[in-house]
Amino acid sequence: MFNPFKKPTSTEPDSLDKNKQDGEKREEKKEENSDIKNNLEKDSEKKDFKREGETENIQAEVAQAIQNNKGKDIKDIEEDEDKEIEEKIAKEIVIHTMPGKFHLDSKKLNKAKITGIVVIVGGFIVIVVLAIFLYFYIFKFSEKKDAALSDLDKFIPPSTSQDLQQDEQPAEKDEEIEDSQLDTTKEDLDKVDSVATTTIDEEIEPEATSTPSDIVVIGDSDGDGLTAKEEILLGSDDKTTDSDGDDYLDYQELMSLYNPVGPDKLIDNPNIGEYINKTFFYSVLYPINWPKSVIGGDDSIMFKSDDNHFIQIIIQPNVDQQSIEDWYQQQFVGENVEEERLIVTDSWQGIRSKDGLIVYLTDNSYNYIFVLSYNSGSDNILSYKNIFAMMVKSFVISD
Repeated sequence: MFNPFKKPTSTEPDSLDKNKQDGEKREEKKEENSDIKNNLEKDSEKKDFKREGETENIQAEVAQAIQNNKGKDIKDIEEDEDKEIEEKIAKEIVIHTMPGKFHLDSKKLNKAKITGIVVIVGGFIVIVVLAIFLYFYIFKFSEKKDAALSDLDKFIPPSTSQDLQQDEQPAEKDEEIEDSQLDTTKEDLDKVDSVATTTIDEEIEPEATSTPSDIVVIGDSDGDGLTAKEEILLGSDDKTTDSDGDDYLDYQELMSLYNPVGPDKLIDNPNIGEYINKTFFYSVLYPINWPKSVIGGDDSIMFKSDDNHFIQIIIQPNVDQQSIEDWYQQQFVGENVEEERLIVTDSWQGIRSKDGLIVYLTDNSYNYIFVLSYNSGSDNILSYKNIFAMMVKSFVISD
């Protein structure tokens, strides 16, 4: 049984010692907190003192700045401030330079400048040349056409069969032909036969001879100078003299190598083609629907219509390298060549026969004699005389 009057056992002193230790720890903790508080107060006092020092320094700098800026106006002050700012920025900026191996020396730099100038000048010249070319192509084309056609303004259409009938008179002097004239005509025919004759499978004999007196020119219904068959060949209108309405007769345009049914050149007419002879270096326009025949070699070419008219080109060496006048006089001794029968182009010189159905010509180097002839076949009607004249006009010999 518990006795409240019993003295405490030996555990009571231990409890007192523990309480004493706890009190000592609390005292130590208070001292530590007091030290921390004192330290904080000291730090605060130091910071306040530092701030006061900095404030005094700033005030001193301001006072010094005011002293330095005495007598200066606001503009000078601003300039000084800007200068200070620029100096600070310059100190902070880092400039990166390209390595020396990439630097151009003065010679290379000058060369590059010269190259640039040459390129600019060259480009300008090219632009100017193109502008001039376009100007002449666009604006001068029509003027060139007008100039080419102006020579034919005094055009006289070829005689028709009706004209020939009107010219026929029963007078006896028309039926009388002197023997000397007959002999000359016969001699001319024989000489031409020896120069420009050949055969095609013995079907026809394309003799490049003068036309007999009974050959006539077929009628021209619209009076523009082209025969009905030529109108069909070219695709023009035989009921009007100007098929394309450009104020030039169809005949005039054909003779100037322009398209009578369009604004362009004759080569652009779908019914006209270009033949190029690579052996003797010549070219000629021809009706594209006329078959070409090579007779023995490139020195004899024939273009034949479906009604057996043909135009032939025969070539022979100009052995003595004579001019066309000398060669012609040697072939046709004593014949007088009128000036209007002479033909001179950029690439050849020629002589036209009296009836206009044969042309003899030579190149500028006198290497070959070219004979162009038109044969009307068996019907004795000159249906394509203007086509032959066009082919002669378009005949070009290359260098």
